[in-house]
Amino acid sequence: MVFAGSLVVSISLKAQALDFPTLFKLLDTDPVLIDTVMKSKHYNILQRDKDSVSFQNYYNNVERGGEGVPNWVRSITYAQVTVNAVSSRLITYRTYRKKEYQELMAWLLNNNFHTTKTYDFDKEKHTLFSDGSRTVLLKIGPKALPNGTKVLAYELELGK
Repeated sequence: MVFAGSLVVSISLKAQALDFPTLFKLLDTDPVLIDTVMKSKHYNILQRDKDSVSFQNYYNNVERGGEGVPNWVRSITYAQVTVNAVSSRLITYRTYRKKEYQELMAWLLNNNFHTTKTYDFDKEKHTLFSDGSRTVLLKIGPKALPNGTKVLAYELELGK
């Protein structure tokens, strides 16, 4: 019984929501190291897209509950575009868990971010937050799961 309980705890510990300090740090991570960093956070590479000026890596993290059944999925996209000597990076973090979204919003408010603009885009609500030096775009909108179930997705974009 103790073994089964510790197994569930170890499975739960592997599931890692990412916080803003980690997301901001990822923006500064050398692209050569991004796979290693994401693997250490228990995210799996799903896809890579690359052309002459850009690349995108898509990762996901499946949080599993008892008996290995998936509870939540998080995803992150790491993209970089380089044209001549100018380079830009974008991180998009998506979660479907409202509690995680609320924790991320609390972090923004506790760290001097404030709303600078809100607008609707199709069925999504977009909100821009800024602390004067960094900007975060929040998108909230419905997404359909493969089985047809509709859920709200909370997507955050940050870049440099």
